[in-house]
Amino acid sequence: MSACIGCEPVLGPEGEIARVLEAQRSGVTCLVPGRGKLELSAVSFAHVLVKPEGEGYTAVGQVDAEGLFAGATGVSYLGLERVPFVRRDGRWEPKECLLPALHEVVWLLSDRRAAAQEGDAERIERLVAKSWRDERFGREQAIAQLQARLAAPAPQSKVERWVVRAERGKIDALEETSGQAPSEADGQRRPRKTRLELVREDGKLRIAAGLL
Repeated sequence: MSACIGCEPVLGPEGEIARVLEAQRSGVTCLVPGRGKLELSAVSFAHVLVKPEGEGYTAVGQVDAEGLFAGATGVSYLGLERVPFVRRDGRWEPKECLLPALHEVVWLLSDRRAAAQEGDAERIERLVAKSWRDERFGREQAIAQLQARLAAPAPQSKVERWVVRAERGKIDALEETSGQAPSEADGQRRPRKTRLELVREDGKLRIAAGLL
């Protein structure tokens, strides 16, 4: 019997997938269709469980990530991810984006932002959950406030950062915006923070609380 000195041990699917996740520490890039690139420069997985699911495997774990969206908006993320893996060309690879939960949140936030910039209240309303949870004001009042705000002169503003915290069944997102209202003659950007609660409804993420 011969031995292979220096050869790496043969890994099973769980070991291969764990190695793939470990290799992502240096960075991950996901394309958000129609919006831009989500580029994460630091990604770490913790408490990872890899289990068979359907014809592939799914890795479940806590993710801590930092990066940029569309080259301009900072992204800070801490959340639970379920990452489906499939076999391609003899290797286990993520089925789509490595961080599907964060990818979906960024799409929703960017779509909301784009609709606001275009003054499209109906488009934002479609992103609002039917099961509204905000105790400060009702769903219809929130939509009315949105319509009034979009009807007014739009201030110049920029989304500086999204801070996203995702748990089972609930996602909190903090949007930090710097902007300039029409009455601010000094030209200084005024910081603003908007908190949103996101829930899954009919298979899609929707806004359940916060200023629209």
